[in-house]
Amino acid sequence: MTTAEACTTLGVSQPVRRTAVQQAFQVNHKKLQSKVVPGNCLADRQKAQAELVKLTTARQVLLAQPANKPAGRKPSSKKPQRHKQVPTTTYPQPQDLAEAWEQLVQLLPFSKSVATTVIILIFVLSAISLISKL
Repeated sequence: MTTAEACTTLGVSQPVRRTAVQQAFQVNHKKLQSKVVPGNCLADRQKAQAELVKLTTARQVLLAQPANKPAGRKPSSKKPQRHKQVPTTTYPQPQDLAEAWEQLVQLLPFSKSVATTVIILIFVLSAISLISKL
């Protein structure tokens, strides 16, 4: 992929700055991620996945280019700030109530019987508070 094709794919103009590449990538990536979810039809998901690959390749091509620095500016002596990357975990969307329950139980830090008891207590207390308001 050439630099011009990468710019067209990301929707940025040349000369390209790293921040503009990252911002354009994030915006386009977010739009395409919403199309890859299991609820959409298979053809749409496959098309979105192919576009995500193309988008990622375009970003890599543009970030591999030497950075365009404005003339007359001295490089700063400050170290760039590094942001902590918080690991994100994605879970598959449950297809029915049983799968949703299993995912919930896996996320809780205690056993299945304790989780069941706590959820039943929450339900009962919520029902009592609703009834008492009537």
